[in-house]
Amino acid sequence: MSLNRLVCGCLAVWLAGQTAWAEEFQSAREAYSVGAAFHNAGSYAKAQAPFEAALKLSDDVKFRIDCYRALLSSYRLLESPEKMTEAVEYILKNSERTAEKSLTQRSYLSFIHQRGLTEKTAARYEERLQAQPEDIIAISILADIYGQLIEKPARAAELTQQLQKLVPVDPKDPVKVLKQAELARQLSKAKKYKEAAELYETIAPQDPKLAAWHWKEAATNWVQENDLVRAKQAALQSTMCEPELRNDQLTYFWSRGLADLLLQFNEYEQAVLYYDLALTKNTNPGYVKDTQAKLEEAKSKLNAK
Repeated sequence: MSLNRLVCGCLAVWLAGQTAWAEEFQSAREAYSVGAAFHNAGSYAKAQAPFEAALKLSDDVKFRIDCYRALLSSYRLLESPEKMTEAVEYILKNSERTAEKSLTQRSYLSFIHQRGLTEKTAARYEERLQAQPEDIIAISILADIYGQLIEKPARAAELTQQLQKLVPVDPKDPVKVLKQAELARQLSKAKKYKEAAELYETIAPQDPKLAAWHWKEAATNWVQENDLVRAKQAALQSTMCEPELRNDQLTYFWSRGLADLLLQFNEYEQAVLYYDLALTKNTNPGYVKDTQAKLEEAKSKLNAK
């Protein structure tokens, strides 16, 4: 039987009002094909039952991940969040793709935030963590909740460090530096400036495209730690890196922040260069006015030398 005839036949069964999906399909793949037809047509509510039938008909982990991944669109429509949570947790537990797990968790955070379930979800995972202190999924989700949705940077940093002990960062992981940078950001927000600065310095050489930003962040945290010697060293390291070029906004904040540091360290000539660069990357009148004033201050001090 061709795939088109198979799908059309199964759709006819659905339209006839049949509900016992697991009994109607001869295989998990057959059920999945029908679910995929509805899903691809944007009929996510109708796709739910055949995808769930496919789940019941298969024990294959990779296939079940495919089913749960497809069901995310259907479960987003439901009033209750339980099935969405079930699908997300299955993917987080079983997927071998780091990027997929990261995107799935990020989407879940957006889902609970939009539903007004952030506090409730955090409380539930905290309770689960008390019973299972090494529950990796609970730790990971809570770390992101406290780092992004609920302002608890110290708890976010604590959980992230705990997670990295349980699941050491793979040196081959392409998002390794980003994970470490997020931990450094959380440490900084928790006012653990020395730890943050040292971590930024550790990861700075690991990705040339992010090095300038991370050295600048290290310098900023050393200033907060009142270690101006190491702050100046880190700021000068940032000037020697490939410039921050991910987008104009990030280039502005990097060059403006670096210029402020250089001005503080009496490096007036370089400060002028980076204030000039900042002015080319942001046209917001408020930012321009303030940056222009700092540029004039740097020029004045340079001329007075």
